[in-house]
Amino acid sequence: MCEVCGAPLNRRDLPGDEVWNCDGCDALYVRQADGALLRRPFPPADQRWAAAAPAAPAASGGVRVEHAVAYADTLCGIERDAVILLRHFWSAANPRACAECRTVADGRVARWPAETGR
Repeated sequence: MCEVCGAPLNRRDLPGDEVWNCDGCDALYVRQADGALLRRPFPPADQRWAAAAPAAPAASGGVRVEHAVAYADTLCGIERDAVILLRHFWSAANPRACAECRTVADGRVARWPAETGR
């Protein structure tokens, strides 16, 4: 269980470290050599998610919406294979930020406020 918000943890299949994350608040845990799970500190909200855009261009040719990428998909539920990662962090303050991603991000940040680390 997540020590931040109490939600269940999900193991991520990544090479190397044994990594777990919480879907409730995006807390990230790494298994240590002694077997303990160590939670990584909360990064600032403007450095927490990668920015992504839909892989297919917008049909309207309008402004490109930027989505926040979590572990398996965007915060609004688009599968990671359907977006391309951009070279900057996602920011809720960006006028192009997806409104649904912004709502989910606000909820997760409220459940896991800024901290200095452990």
